[in-house]
Amino acid sequence: MSVACVEHDAAAVTKNGQLYTWRFHTDNNANKTPPLAGERVDLPPVAQVAIGGIFQSHFAAVCQNGTMWTWGQAGRGQTGLGLGGMITGHVQAPREIPLALFGGCKVVNVTCGYDYTVVVTELGSVYSFGDNTHGQLGHGDSGVLATRHSPTRVEALNGRHITMCATARYHTLCVCSKGCVWSWGLNYSGQLGIEGADYADDVAVPTPVTGFDKPSTVVFLSTSPSHSM
Repeated sequence: MSVACVEHDAAAVTKNGQLYTWRFHTDNNANKTPPLAGERVDLPPVAQVAIGGIFQSHFAAVCQNGTMWTWGQAGRGQTGLGLGGMITGHVQAPREIPLALFGGCKVVNVTCGYDYTVVVTELGSVYSFGDNTHGQLGHGDSGVLATRHSPTRVEALNGRHITMCATARYHTLCVCSKGCVWSWGLNYSGQLGIEGADYADDVAVPTPVTGFDKPSTVVFLSTSPSHSM
């Protein structure tokens, strides 16, 4: 089972793999009206769901067969459906991202930041796409022109078997099968946990997080806009 939520949207996966979503609607007086019932999303049995964004959300779902589906807000490439071009606006229904774009591997983990998405495959490779203003995609560049509209492998993590990633608004963390942690992206509050890193500087490539007990045995990560756990 899996649950995800942001300010206006929520999603949940049942024990038999059915995915339901809810959205709060806000009127002109900023009054929120809760939905009466979840809306079922037509997908193969789902293993995990993730949501990113605030007012205009994007969704990502990993199915039990290892396929990856995205929908929702797509203006910054966060759905990964560019496929050599650009898809803007809103993707109404789930669309599958071909596994060929993940090196032919099944997807095992997905997480969504504000306007970007990070994916882990069964071989432990990491792919990211979407907004890269603060280097949160991990490709060594940053800025409004560094957006990726389709899955791009994070080359700095080659040779590491990553088991999961976690994203917040503009920063990303990952953990490998040996319990080591890397982080990258926005660091204005020290949320990357990188010793000696300047809070005013973005970190555009995955950088080891030290300070854990030796040997490090981290197995799970969680993030918020200004801190990480």
